[in-house]
Amino acid sequence: MIPFRIKLVLGFAAMVATAELTTVAALDRAIAHELEAQLGERLEEQARGSISWLSQGRHPAQVAQRMSGIVAARVTVVDEGGAVIADTNAGGVLGPEVEEARAHGTGRDVRDGLLYVAVSTQHGGVIRLGAPLKGVERTISLMRERLLFASGAVFLLAVIVALVVARQLARPLVAMQNVAHKIAGGAYDVDVAAHVGVVLDEPGG
Repeated sequence: MIPFRIKLVLGFAAMVATAELTTVAALDRAIAHELEAQLGERLEEQARGSISWLSQGRHPAQVAQRMSGIVAARVTVVDEGGAVIADTNAGGVLGPEVEEARAHGTGRDVRDGLLYVAVSTQHGGVIRLGAPLKGVERTISLMRERLLFASGAVFLLAVIVALVVARQLARPLVAMQNVAHKIAGGAYDVDVAAHVGVVLDEPGG
């Protein structure tokens, strides 16, 4: 039979572990969403900068190559008819972000480990930038490790506190249980008040 004190500690530890895991999972999702959103905003701003270069009459291929070197991203230029006129990664496939940009001005999609952001031009074309999510994933992994380490430290501290508290709570119950065993064994002359009262009257008892 599991002692009452151990049951208290196990129950408390289970609650703390559940709360910590839930919190870590929620923070993990929130951080991933925020970092991806920040990357998307940066790509959108850079795509709009590319549009200003195109409006100055620069060749789309030159704009794509130069922007790709500056922002470390794949750059695709699509004309108003939907044809790819420049792409730093030849043979790529246009995704739903392009059609979304045509319909709403901007579009985003995540696939093959890349975040694609497309922005429509004033002439009906589209500039699309695609950046790898490796940096975001590394940041998330590092923060996840730190969160888990901190959670482990808090869990350990909580278990220690639970052990101390459970010991104090269980002492009167253990004393009463011992008295009950003695009475069950035939010792009817046991002074219950003396045995249990000593524990209750002790400091912290």
